Amino acid sequence: MRWCNSFGRSLLFALLVALAYPVYRAAVGSVFGVPLAFASYAALAAALYLFGIARHPARGLAASFATLACCFGLLIIGATAREIALSAAAFVGVFRSGLLYGGAGFQGFGRRFGVEAGLLGSGLALACLLTPAGAAPAGFAFWGFFLAQSGFFLLGGSAARARKASEKPPAPDPFAESCRRARELLDRHAHGLS
Repeated sequence: MRWCNSFGRSLLFALLVALAYPVYRAAVGSVFGVPLAFASYAALAAALYLFGIARHPARGLAASFATLACCFGLLIIGATAREIALSAAAFVGVFRSGLLYGGAGFQGFGRRFGVEAGLLGSGLALACLLTPAGAAPAGFAFWGFFLAQSGFFLLGGSAARARKASEKPPAPDPFAESCRRARELLDRHAHGLS
């Protein structure tokens, strides 16, 4: 939907996700327990992020639905809250570079894989550094993870794709065009004198 597909908007998303977690934890954690609240919030935040960065609503919806369905499937088979949160993080990278921005400025699979591994690894490392026990620090963990994901847009994740999507030939340089016309006039004038 493109409401989260720039560096600044992605930073704002990270902040909003961090601020909303303590409220979500209080509401859901009191009924289902804190681990399930954490895991479900990680899945919801990842799905919302993927939908927010999508250039096409259908692809964003597909990535969001697949993320939620896979996380719910992991919950059904008995995965821990940490495993579900790590899976949600992995789905962000897989769907972002695989479905939503495939080849977006990062030539080749190896480069895309390296960029995603770096972003996800740094996001998870920052989340671990910011997560002692408690509701607010877990909110900081979400902030740290999505803060690192904002780097995707600094690395040109959407810019090259936008240039490719427009597929307009570049506008001619006005100075070069003036020089070309001046040469044509001079050539015609020189041939007219001979």
